[in-house]
Amino acid sequence: MDRRQFIKAGLAALAAGSLAPPAQSADPPQPGLRTGPYLQDPATDGMTVMWMTTVPCFGTVEYGPTKSLGLAAHAEVNGQWQAGNVLHRVRLRGLTPGARYFYKVTCKPVTTFQPYKVTYGAPFESPVHSFATPNPASESLRFLVYNDFHDNVGLWKTLHGLVAREAVDFVFLNGDITDVMQDENQMVGHFLDVCTELFATNVPFLYTRGNHETRGALAQQMCQYLGNPDNRYYYGFSWGCARFVVLDTGEDKPDSTPAYAGLSDFDAYRTVQQEWLKRETASHAFTSARFRIAIHHIPAYYNVSPAADDNYLNHGAMDSRAKWWPIFNQRKVDLYLGGHTHLPTIKKPDPAIGHDFAVVIGGGPRTGIGTVMLVDVNRDRIHLKMYGDNGAVIGEVNTPAT
Repeated sequence: MDRRQFIKAGLAALAAGSLAPPAQSADPPQPGLRTGPYLQDPATDGMTVMWMTTVPCFGTVEYGPTKSLGLAAHAEVNGQWQAGNVLHRVRLRGLTPGARYFYKVTCKPVTTFQPYKVTYGAPFESPVHSFATPNPASESLRFLVYNDFHDNVGLWKTLHGLVAREAVDFVFLNGDITDVMQDENQMVGHFLDVCTELFATNVPFLYTRGNHETRGALAQQMCQYLGNPDNRYYYGFSWGCARFVVLDTGEDKPDSTPAYAGLSDFDAYRTVQQEWLKRETASHAFTSARFRIAIHHIPAYYNVSPAADDNYLNHGAMDSRAKWWPIFNQRKVDLYLGGHTHLPTIKKPDPAIGHDFAVVIGGGPRTGIGTVMLVDVNRDRIHLKMYGDNGAVIGEVNTPAT
């Protein structure tokens, strides 16, 4: 079954309900955590904690350098602490670089919300978890990369079991974690719940959007459930000796494709990112980094389908190739990480093809082609291992510092 056949089968199954999370009970929800907490937007001096509750609440993050905690933070907007929400986002600020913090979330259900009187139900809380802030002086880091599960939660858990004992600084989700983004149950059951169960209470995850996650009734609201920097799907961030550039390839076919219902404007969006990329790659954070890693979902090369409608299927790849990859070459990117093709691929730098850096593309959503990447970066090199879902090493990359 090729990639397009698999996707069509998955969409049909999702529509039929076989991939959807169980329907919620018609009974009134009992106060409690629906999902999370999960860590987002790590910085040397900050971390975002997000979670969802089953009923509207006033949420607090209690935190500190020991398990005694001692500090508290709330979500503040225009001078008001936010209450009566089921989706909670609290930014912890003024943290010490390279330090470990302990935290828990506490929630007070809002039972009445009147102009001068707010009443609360019995509070509840999460267990105490911990996280570490990035250390800008560190000369090493380690992270995982997942992509293209298309709602296959079982495969995700199998792959994570292969690397669960590895101590990592963060996890990167490189798109198409879900097959479409149709409703909140799917976002919770096939995305946030899995992250929380496997790693995200203690290790932050970063995300770039896949083309399938631009589709569905919840697609335009998906970013609300994430803590991406600047609430965007394209951004830069530093961790130790590496600078990461994350871009959003949008859809794979032309904006005029009828299936997009006239709602896509990804060509212009990729041009906006091109201008941002020029500024980002000229920044001190980028130029001074020992290593520079680029990430986006649809690869610009090694993505061509053998079908007769290649240009139609690969429009997004070709547009990003023209707009972004010359900048990658000019600004000396060291490694690119992609997904989308469902074909595990590792290519050495090949200027004749068009890339002066290694290209690594993760696998797909069924047993036999699922992959997880384990990436180690130190002052001397980038070392990447790609594991298949059988535990075997598919291939490796060793990129020395220049």
